[in-house]
Amino acid sequence: MLEHNPPRVADYQHLSATVNTELFYENMQKLLTEEDFKLMRMYMAGYTYREMAKAMDSIESTIGVRIHRMKKVLQKYFHR
Repeated sequence: MLEHNPPRVADYQHLSATVNTELFYENMQKLLTEEDFKLMRMYMAGYTYREMAKAMDSIESTIGVRIHRMKKVLQKYFHR
C-alpha cells in the first residue's frame, strides 16, 4: 500500500511567496515606466548604483534620485 505524504507547510509558503512576488512585479510594472521598471529590478537584484548607471547610460546620482522617487511611488501604492 502506498503512503500518502501531505505537502509540508514550507511547500505552501514557497508557493505563496512565488505568487506574491509575481503579483508584486505585475503591479510594479503597471506603476512604473518600462525604463524605471528595469532599473528597479536591477536595484532589487542588488546591482550597485555604478553598475546601474553604466547599464542605463546615466550617472550614479541620477540613478539614486530615480530609485528614491520610485520607492516613494511604490510605497504609496503598496502601503494603502
